Amino acid sequence: MRKLDSQKFPGYLTYQVFMSDAFRDLKPAARDILTQLYFEVKMSSRKSRTKKYTPMVTNRHDIKLTYKEVKARLGYSEKTIWESFKQFFEHGFLKVIKHGGGSKGDVQVYGITEGWRCWEKGDVIRTIQKKGKIGRQQQTKISGTVGKPLRGTTGKPLTPNNTGGLPQGKAVTV
Repeated sequence: MRKLDSQKFPGYLTYQVFMSDAFRDLKPAARDILTQLYFEVKMSSRKSRTKKYTPMVTNRHDIKLTYKEVKARLGYSEKTIWESFKQFFEHGFLKVIKHGGGSKGDVQVYGITEGWRCWEKGDVIRTIQKKGKIGRQQQTKISGTVGKPLRGTTGKPLTPNNTGGLPQGKAVTV
C-alpha cells in the first residue's frame, strides 16, 4: 500500500511542466519564484533491489517558503511575490494547506498540486482566500459632514467646525 504523502506524478520541475500552457503563461518573476519553490521539495532516496528507482516526494503537502526568503534570494518586492503566488493558485501549481498568521514563526504551508495539467487560458483553478477582518472596525468621521449622532451624545447631530477655509459671516464675491 502506498503512503498518503507519496504521489503518482513527481513534484519537481519536468519537461512536461516547462512545456505546459500554465507555465508558459506565468510572468518571468513567477517562473523564478516557482523554481525556488520547487527547490524546497524533498525527494525520497529509497531504492529497491528488484525495482527501478522512482523518486517520490516526501513533503508534498509541507512546502514552506516565506516572502522574506524569496526576497533575500531573488530580490523581488513583496507585491511581485504576492502576484506570483496568486498566479500559482490560479494556474493550479499550489494550494494552501495551513494559513500562516502574523506571529513570529507561524508560516504559511503550501502543497503541490497537479491542476496545471488541465489548465487552459482564462481558467482559474483556485484563488487566494482572503480572511475576513477580525475585531471591531472603527468608522472614521470626516469633518464637515452631518449625519447620525455619535453614541454618548445628547442626540444632537455634529456640526462642522471647519468651514473649508472660508471666513465666517462674510459673503465671498468674485
